[in-house]
Amino acid sequence: MVPPDSEDALFAHRHLTELTVEAEPWKAALSARRLIAANPDDDQGWALLALALTLLSHYQAAVRAYRRALALSPRNPWYAHNLGHLLDVALDRPNDGLALLQSAHRQEPQETEIASSYAHALGRVGKIEEARDLLRRSIRDGGNREQRALLAWLDEATAERQPVRRRKTRSTAPTEKAPRRKGRGA
Repeated sequence: MVPPDSEDALFAHRHLTELTVEAEPWKAALSARRLIAANPDDDQGWALLALALTLLSHYQAAVRAYRRALALSPRNPWYAHNLGHLLDVALDRPNDGLALLQSAHRQEPQETEIASSYAHALGRVGKIEEARDLLRRSIRDGGNREQRALLAWLDEATAERQPVRRRKTRSTAPTEKAPRRKGRGA
């Protein structure tokens, strides 16, 4: 029997966590907790726990786990991305996620997933033009369905911000009078 804290046991838990996180996030969360119990400085263990908690809709706990992973590995753009996106989308706090997403994008400017999340947060805080420019550069090859939908949303937001200009042509049609209301002297 392999001791529960042995290298082999921890390797198995990490592998089990990675394999089950999407289909069985509760099982992955248990395995990730075992990793963290054995090594509290395991940034990957914290990130896997955060992902499992996100999929279980335990967003506040996921934020804490991502913050711990990011504290242990501050230059990991994916931890910054996941935390920033979680704050923006799941917790409706785009301002709180913006700096994290910007940092992730600076570290991985070619990653369209990071750029899309950053553009989404920019759009939500009212920086529509910046968001559109970023997303257009990022998905030059067309992007996926979600990225195209995000671009359409940003385009629509831009169109709504444009001032409506009145036509300067004069109408030759007679103006209609408002119908009289009952009860007023007729």
